[in-house]
Amino acid sequence: MTPVYVAEEVDLSMPPDIETVSAPHNADLLVLPDDTNTNATQAVEWLIDDRVLALLGENAETTWLSWARSDAFNDVFNTQGYSESEPPSSLVVGAKVGLTTTTSRYSWGSEPSTRDVLEALDDSLVAIEQRTPTG
Repeated sequence: MTPVYVAEEVDLSMPPDIETVSAPHNADLLVLPDDTNTNATQAVEWLIDDRVLALLGENAETTWLSWARSDAFNDVFNTQGYSESEPPSSLVVGAKVGLTTTTSRYSWGSEPSTRDVLEALDDSLVAIEQRTPTG
């Protein structure tokens, strides 16, 4: 079970069978709004601590790319570059895998349902687990 922190600004109802926590430092998955006040340095610290970051909203990709292009990010991660998707993603899920980061990006034609978002988060966590070296 992955403890999840959902920022107050995010309009996402979590079902009772998903463990939610009230503070980011208690979570393994942090769901943040696309216009979060979180800066790149904080994002990097969370990633180093093996937390998964999810940005939700129409500017999710813009926020992720601003972090990925930052000095704080490039000082820590062996960034192989970054790309923009078309249409821009409204959910970006990022995690540390080894010395790099990996992202999963999702777009919907309209406002995604809670179920859409939860399924995308679950798919992302499974993909991250499969990419993470063991041992």
